Amino acid sequence: MSLLSDSDLKEIHKKIIDSTIKNCGQFYNARILEAIKMRWIKIYEQKLRNKELGLVSNKKENKNSKIQLSDDFDDDEFEDADVEEKEIVENELNDLDNISISDLSDVDPETNNIIIGVCDKISKPCGRRNVGSNWKIKLKGGLMKIDGKEMFFHGLQGELEF
Repeated sequence: MSLLSDSDLKEIHKKIIDSTIKNCGQFYNARILEAIKMRWIKIYEQKLRNKELGLVSNKKENKNSKIQLSDDFDDDEFEDADVEEKEIVENELNDLDNISISDLSDVDPETNNIIIGVCDKISKPCGRRNVGSNWKIKLKGGLMKIDGKEMFFHGLQGELEF
């Protein structure tokens, strides 16, 4: 037994639905949310009507008796909502066509010296002395193979020029 009357429950239920739709409105399409709201209200009103008519079974009643509630849900409610789609600019598609096959290959050029490590910091010093493209790199730890010898390291600093 409920402490509130059916009309009070209906009013509280509508307030819950309205506040939920209001809070979600900033994230989702308003027309879709309105369709969901209308559907929720229809379901709740149908449950209240069925309760008044005595169609809702109690847990104490016989479990073998099954009551089927009709679902008047219209699949087109959500399809009719206006959904904005991003238009694809022709230039973006044409830029993808200009990529050559060699740019897409994953084959790296052969090299004898390899350094693999955890990057700590990369910086490009600025100033008049560093007119070129010098970069400073600091690695925490890793493995390097130089002249056929493999070595582990804890820290490594160096400069790169491109």
